[in-house]
Amino acid sequence: MTQGTKLRSSWGRGDLLPAVRSVLANTDELFMCVAFTSKAGVSLIKDQLKTNSGKRLLTTTTFGTTSLEALTLAHELGVEIKILNPKNGTYHPKLYLSRTGNISRALLGSANLTAGLISNVEVAVDLDPRQDRTTIQDSWKLGEELWSSTFAKTWTPESQLKLQSDESLKVIQMVQKHLQEGQTIETISQGKPNRVTAITDQGVYIETEKSKGLGTSPQLVESWMIEVAYLHLTTHGRLTNSYLLSTSGLNVKRSSAVCAILAKLPGVKVLSKAPIELGFDKD
Repeated sequence: MTQGTKLRSSWGRGDLLPAVRSVLANTDELFMCVAFTSKAGVSLIKDQLKTNSGKRLLTTTTFGTTSLEALTLAHELGVEIKILNPKNGTYHPKLYLSRTGNISRALLGSANLTAGLISNVEVAVDLDPRQDRTTIQDSWKLGEELWSSTFAKTWTPESQLKLQSDESLKVIQMVQKHLQEGQTIETISQGKPNRVTAITDQGVYIETEKSKGLGTSPQLVESWMIEVAYLHLTTHGRLTNSYLLSTSGLNVKRSSAVCAILAKLPGVKVLSKAPIELGFDKD
């Protein structure tokens, strides 16, 4: 339970993402009403979605920002999904709601379920269940009304709804300009060679000495991993491997490979090899 209503922000102390995770973690029911949903956004709360049973997401496809990859991942995590494209106006709320026993929580703000949780300047109010009970109840009521709208349509992977590609493609396209298939990049801390075997919309395929020796297929460094790492680095100017890897950070398990890839991009500098820390020169 929170201790008083708090303002959360991705700016400065960067406590917005931890607040979203806190609201959604270990609940009996969670409900997200957001305009846009990307695979990076869903991945940032993947651990929280794994620990819950009653999960719903209400999003929109307006402007082509919500991606097929995002909805597919959410569906695989057991999230019930509806798409709301109203006849008039644009569906644009950002409500993160949860219930645990008889305690309800709500976080209301500007952040969609995208990498903007860590890279944009976003704010939200984390309501206190004791002090803001009426506002939290009203937030749930609004969410249920939106969910029940005649314009809200259930989405499944079999839906014939056309969706745009994920925002991660923009970062992958930049990677393609500065890395080549067949190129060898070294891990920053130990200098181990990793050969880039392919760069696709899904991400970068890396062959390590270990995988080559075992005769296994190259490992995929997913595009969302590179996206959230790059956006955090370019937004905050620094990124450590420990924050990239930590479940309380960006929760990217291919962190060493991601750092090696980022180190090849313009403006990125290696500030420290042990521990790994990257910097970004905006000039």
